[in-house]
Order: sequence, then structure tokens, then C-alpha cells
Amino acid sequence: MKTYVATALKLLLSYLLIIVLGTLLGAVLYMIYSLCTTLVAGQGIASFEPVVFVRGIFLCAPIVMMASSLFMVIYLICHPSHSWLPLSVYAVLCFVTWLVFIPLVFSAWFSVSAGVEQAEDKKSVLLSPGYFRNEGRSLFFYTRVTEDNVADGVCITFDKSSGELSTFSSVELPYSDRGFTDSLIRESVGMPRLVFVLTAGFTTVLHIAQTEYAKGYLSWLCFSSMALAFFAAAGLRHVSKWRLVSLIFVGYYLFGVIIFNGLCYSDFIVTSVQDAVNGILKNYIHVGNPFLVICNLLLAVIFAVIGLVLDVHRKAELKEKGAD
Repeated sequence: MKTYVATALKLLLSYLLIIVLGTLLGAVLYMIYSLCTTLVAGQGIASFEPVVFVRGIFLCAPIVMMASSLFMVIYLICHPSHSWLPLSVYAVLCFVTWLVFIPLVFSAWFSVSAGVEQAEDKKSVLLSPGYFRNEGRSLFFYTRVTEDNVADGVCITFDKSSGELSTFSSVELPYSDRGFTDSLIRESVGMPRLVFVLTAGFTTVLHIAQTEYAKGYLSWLCFSSMALAFFAAAGLRHVSKWRLVSLIFVGYYLFGVIIFNGLCYSDFIVTSVQDAVNGILKNYIHVGNPFLVICNLLLAVIFAVIGLVLDVHRKAELKEKGAD
């Protein structure tokens, strides 16, 4: 019994560490990347920007909380237990996260967001002269950049066999190039394609979550039905005798749940089926998206049953080994 209690307490401690450390790490990375987007070649960078860091905390905390289910299931896989106590703790943490902690973060952010926006330094950063910058098939060298972000300089345009040299003056420069002030910095620290796609996906889910929370509690309950499907991920912790295989299954399952729920709030899924189901059920189920709630509930039931069968099968195997 002491072992089961210790496992449950360690799971709770791991959850708290994941939330705190994950949020702080995410906020630091967000701050560093945000500062890089305003960095210009030849100029220094601020070592710490408290307003951007605070924004990073409010952006990263809900994402880390959503992802905590994955890390908790990883813990359950690496520390198997015959008791239901660790699994019960996981269930409580999962639902408290979605029904209490994430709404508290959103509520706090909506309260302070106006102040954060005002405190942020909105001044435009000018490009520095004296550097070559690639723009498509052209290479630009700015000899002078005025306070109005108007530049003089030289342009080399390349074709298949040669290049053409020309000069320009009083050309107004854009203040942003694909999110970066300076294309030289973008080429150096721009996100790899895979990281960009993952970041964009999580940002989209976060935006959907904030929108649904702002609509009211029922809309948030509908969105947070994802927690049911997340909880059922624990049913896959014994899907294989090899822990690594189980980890891979759980990871793919959770990412699939996130993608499916995100698509249900977009125009990329088969809307005719979803709209038809919602049109029928909204007269009886007063939530924002009954189709999504039913899908998440079905996932939870299916994988909970699978997990129960796998647990029974595993205990039977352990008993046979003990008898031998």
C-alpha cells in the first residue's frame, strides 16, 4: 500500500514540476524568440524583457497544462502499478486541469492583457545600413537608412547567367519581413519547417480554447470534453510489453485527439456530417458542439474499455508467471 501511495504522490509532484518548469521554460524561449524577431544586425539585444516574459507565461501555461496528460501517462508507463490509486490521481489531475486551472489562466489573462498590451514597447525598429541582405533573387546593400525607414543603396539582381547592378534612393522599407524586422536575423534563427508547423498548430488550438472560453462556460465545457479523450490515453499504457512502443502509441493518440478536435472547429473536416448531427442534437444537448462532445466521449469509452481489457490481461499474465 505504501508503494502505491508513494507512486501517486510522485505523480502529483511530477505534474506540478511539469507545469511550473514547462511554463517557465516555454516563457523564456518565447521571450528569446520574440526579442530575436525585433533584432537588427549590428545592434544589441535586451537580455530580459519582463512584459514579453509575462505574455509568454500566459501563452505557454495552457499549452503545458494540456500536454501534461502525455507526461503523466509517460510516468505511469515508466512506473507501472497494480493499484488504481495512481490512475485515480491521474484522472483527478486531468479533469482539474481542464475545468479549473486552464480557465483560471484564461481569466487572469483577459484581466491583465490590456495592461500588457499598453506596457509593451511598440516602437518600430529600423534596419541598419552597411549589410548585404537577400530578397528573392536580389541582393540589397543599404548605404543609408533615415528615421522614416527610407533607404538609399545598391541592388544586385541575379538571373540565370549574370547579375545587374543598380542604385536606388528614397525607397521605403517594410517594418517586418515574415515576422522578423531583419531578414538576416530570420535566416539565422528562423524556425525549421517542422517546428514552425507544430508551433502554429498549438497556437491555433490555444486560440480556439481562448475563444470558446470567452463564449461562456457551456462552450468551454464542450471544448474541454477533450479531457475525456485525454484521460483515456492511460488505457494505452499497457498496449505493449515494450514501454517505448507504448509511449509511441500514447503520443500518436494524443496528437490525433488534438488534431481532430482542432479540425472540428475549422472548415477542414466534413462539415455536412458535423452540421447535421449538431442540428439534430442541439435541441436536446445545449452545448456548443454536440458532435465533438459525442466523439470525445466515444473515444474515452472505447480506449477505457481497451485499457481495462489490457489491465486484466496483464494481471492474468503476472499471476501465471507467479504460479510458475
